[in-house]
Amino acid sequence: MNSFPTFIARPLACGAFTLLLALEAATAHAQMVPKPAPAQPSHELPKDIAYFVDGKPTSLEAIQQLKPDDIQAMNVLKGARAHSLGLSSQQQGAILITTKAGANSPEVAAFNQRFPTKAAAPEQQAAIAAAQAYVAQHYPAAKIEFVGLEKGQTDRYNATFTNEGQRLQLLFDGKGNPVER
Repeated sequence: MNSFPTFIARPLACGAFTLLLALEAATAHAQMVPKPAPAQPSHELPKDIAYFVDGKPTSLEAIQQLKPDDIQAMNVLKGARAHSLGLSSQQQGAILITTKAGANSPEVAAFNQRFPTKAAAPEQQAAIAAAQAYVAQHYPAAKIEFVGLEKGQTDRYNATFTNEGQRLQLLFDGKGNPVER
């Protein structure tokens, strides 16, 4: 019966075990591969929505003229809250936009108090920040489009970004760690 002497077999077994542990650890910390994101949605704004800028009703055409850098905040209303604005029966909701120029106006502040927004919980903010940091670290050239709750989930966050001409997305858990989709 041929066998390795103990003084050779034990170091080989220990070395193989150490190699397996190292490979497992490397796999556990491996970078997740992003999946292709769905096609970018149309930038056409809905026509069955009422639009308000700085507390005043406005037209769809006026909304399209706004520059993103001029906007301080947006709020979306549906249902009874939206209809409390006096919408027509054809309108399904309302988008309220506060511009940076109008943000300090007492009239705008009074209007916005009627429809306060709910801030994200601290744990949600932390998960979103961790997901953003992960994308920035692993894809330095990426431009993040969106990081927010995955539809229908309470503890999964979707990050959509463009990198090297591709639109990609990653899924993160509630602690901001990437997970399989």
